Amino acid sequence: MAAVPPTTRWRARLPRPSKRLDLVFGVAYIILSIACAISYASMLAPFLENDLFWTKFNTTGAHAFVADYFNSRMWNTSTATALPLFDRLAVEKNYADATTNVDIQATDTRRIGMEQMQDIGAAIHALRAQTTGNTVVSFTCYCWLDFTKIWEVAHTAKRQRRCLDRYTHNGAVYMESMLRNTQWTSWYKQHGMGFDMAYGSAVRSHPRGTQWLEATTTALKTFSQPQEHAYWLSHDVTEYTVSWANGQDHGLSDVVLIRNAWQTFSIPIKHLIQKSRGVLWTSTIASFGVWNDLFYALDMTASLVRSDNASFVHLGEDLSPEFWIGVYPYTMPSILLHDYIGPLGAMDLKYVAVPVPLLAAYDDVANRLRHLLHASAQFSDTYSRLPATPTTIMLPPPAKWQHQSGPWTFFGGNLFCYDGHGHDYVQDGFGFDDGCTEPFMPATVRPSRRSALLALSLQRLSSPWSPSSHPFLQSVEPALDLFLAPPIAKSVLLPHDLHNTTDDDAFPVLEFVQYAAAVNRTPALLRYALLDPSDPLWAAAGWIMVVDWIQGSREVVRFEGDDATVVLMSRQSESISFRPDPLGVPSRFTSLVGMLFVYFNGVLCLVLAFLAQTIVLFRVAPAGYTLVTFNAITGVVWIGRPLLLLRGTIAMGVLSTSAISLTADPWTQFSVAPRS
Repeated sequence: MAAVPPTTRWRARLPRPSKRLDLVFGVAYIILSIACAISYASMLAPFLENDLFWTKFNTTGAHAFVADYFNSRMWNTSTATALPLFDRLAVEKNYADATTNVDIQATDTRRIGMEQMQDIGAAIHALRAQTTGNTVVSFTCYCWLDFTKIWEVAHTAKRQRRCLDRYTHNGAVYMESMLRNTQWTSWYKQHGMGFDMAYGSAVRSHPRGTQWLEATTTALKTFSQPQEHAYWLSHDVTEYTVSWANGQDHGLSDVVLIRNAWQTFSIPIKHLIQKSRGVLWTSTIASFGVWNDLFYALDMTASLVRSDNASFVHLGEDLSPEFWIGVYPYTMPSILLHDYIGPLGAMDLKYVAVPVPLLAAYDDVANRLRHLLHASAQFSDTYSRLPATPTTIMLPPPAKWQHQSGPWTFFGGNLFCYDGHGHDYVQDGFGFDDGCTEPFMPATVRPSRRSALLALSLQRLSSPWSPSSHPFLQSVEPALDLFLAPPIAKSVLLPHDLHNTTDDDAFPVLEFVQYAAAVNRTPALLRYALLDPSDPLWAAAGWIMVVDWIQGSREVVRFEGDDATVVLMSRQSESISFRPDPLGVPSRFTSLVGMLFVYFNGVLCLVLAFLAQTIVLFRVAPAGYTLVTFNAITGVVWIGRPLLLLRGTIAMGVLSTSAISLTADPWTQFSVAPRS
């Protein structure tokens, strides 16, 4: 009988005690490495919410906060400026709600348009890019046809002199600037009849006219943009400034670029749609635009060239552009506007930018306010007790007006509104969105606690000051005293001196006006200097308006007429809400990365499961040291080197990125958790 060997196969394969420790170590290594991989994926998840690798970056929180911050900081920035995200970055707004809108200043599009057109290169590009129809839908009022000033086309002789004194460098007052950058054949098909009546016949009758017209209408084909730029400069044309007007809501899309370790992303911070205001265009009585010039010429069958024999200047006053508007002299306000400022249709409305010294002083006090809210518990507590919502302050008639044969009946503070009813209260000034609808709103300011504190600080530091009797303004004084306590008052203004910002050259005299009438007295256009310190309430209100101007909720326009110039502060405009699109936050790349990490961990777990199954089914006891190669073999064979490289690169990027979150204490700001 054959001998039966002992059953020793399984026992023989059992590792010795020293190898058992190796096996335990190998198994522990695999389990720990997979646990680390899963933990790493879990830790990485907050960074993979978007392609910025920015934790908790969503449209209602960090996105809206970044948009609000940049919109406020770029309001008066026309040149490249460093805007640090984490240095003194704070906004007094709650971003914890489910829906948060971005606040856009309503005046932003007009400011940007005026600033950009100061660069004639940008103006030439815009003129060449616009459609043929839009070329005449311009709110400019021409002074000359040509850069050499042969053909004068201003509506009045006084405006023609004003053009020569003030506007010779402005390309917008020359029709040549538009004609040289327009496709002439298409343009003439649409507007040729009006052009010939208004200008063409007079030009062709001039000895140099045909040659000039030929050269001008073919310039688009023969001049490149750099050559056109040089041509403008050769005629001393250095800017392109169109008159302020409220005939259109301008469109605007704005983004900021955010760069991480790999690439740059654009984040939308504002979006406005262009649209016509139709009958709400009230500034038409000051300057009615190029297309209306053509209509007027056709209606009167007259040339707009002042030197032409068929010129409108020979028609008589009752057929002048002023009468053609259809307002003057049929209402009392239109007569006052004509008598005090100048003929209707011949005014130039000039956008006034915030003076640089004033803006610098504002930045000083605003930065100081942000600092004190964090550095001084006493000041922060005093400030927090002020009303959190804006307070409306109704303004009475200035005391000086009451001494001028009052009491007055007021018919409006908007020079464009020519048929207002009489009221015993003063009314708000002009505004872009004011359609001159009765009842006209009373003159008010609506300061927040922040704007009130900043305004009163600037007032105290720049002019003689006496306290106002208004309860809200009095409630601000304790915080104001702490804010301006020595040595703070001295440090705020360095190196800027506010006392110099009220000079006429640097800081125009801002005024408030009213159409008014009194018993047994001729109606008058009353004027009042906003920053006159003799009336404490109006002086404080004036500085609040100045802060509103700096912050973008008001704008200043210079009304230049044949008889006078007045610089007016607009009424306060409500901010426009813009809700960021959730799809605007990029997340395609990180979504793919997230799926790849699921794949990585799934492969590791699957290979481990196969390994465990093999050990159990085939009773194989692997050497412990071989288990250490689990990740290397699994990574190379089942995952692949490129994907492993991607995982490592992502890890380096995350280690180079801090966790960023919004905190509110008391203002909303970013807090950065540094790497330990």
